[in-house]
Amino acid sequence: MIWIIGILVALAVIALVIKVFLRTQSQNVLARFELPEGSDKPFYQDPATGKKYDKEAYDKHLEAAVRQFSNPQLQSISDRRQKKPDLWNDLLSEAARRELLQRANTAPEEDEDEKTLEDINERIAPFFWVEQAAGASVGLSTGTYLQDVFAARADEGFTGSGEDWNSLAEAYLEDEPALRARLQFDSQEDLFSVYCRDTETLETFITGFKDACEDRERIVRLFAQAKKA
Repeated sequence: MIWIIGILVALAVIALVIKVFLRTQSQNVLARFELPEGSDKPFYQDPATGKKYDKEAYDKHLEAAVRQFSNPQLQSISDRRQKKPDLWNDLLSEAARRELLQRANTAPEEDEDEKTLEDINERIAPFFWVEQAAGASVGLSTGTYLQDVFAARADEGFTGSGEDWNSLAEAYLEDEPALRARLQFDSQEDLFSVYCRDTETLETFITGFKDACEDRERIVRLFAQAKKA
């Protein structure tokens, strides 16, 4: 019973949004697009008033407006039918249908991006990949992975902290100065973190570093070369 009430409330809210939007159009917004007499621009003509409105500018306005609606709201708008022909309602409904179609067409690309991120995280676990506004970073919560390797030099102060992971990564990058120069380490006690503006460079580093970590003989040899920060 509660879910039925919830659906009814949601439908009422959607209907109110549509009603307010259409009322706003007729009262305020349309005046911005009214064309002066003699204009040769493509136009929409209001059947009720005979006034002409800039078609291109109004279409752009509708495209921007419908992007603010959720998919259920867009679906309700696109399905909206009037008993009498209504130019502005029809234009809004058509804009909603176009936005729904565009979202449906771009959804597979978003899913593919999510799948790619999932694949990367699966390959580099227990390291994890984080997308940034510019570039990306890789992190590792310290204290569990390769702790026995770090324990071998506990008397030198190695505990497996983020700084200790920095030292291990620096030893791995010793023979790759060009790659090292493009990476920025920002580790803390309980977190190993490395950032790069170029995601391909970062992926090259972390996949190679993870492979080295999984090669017991190699990682022990590299750790022997690591310097305590």
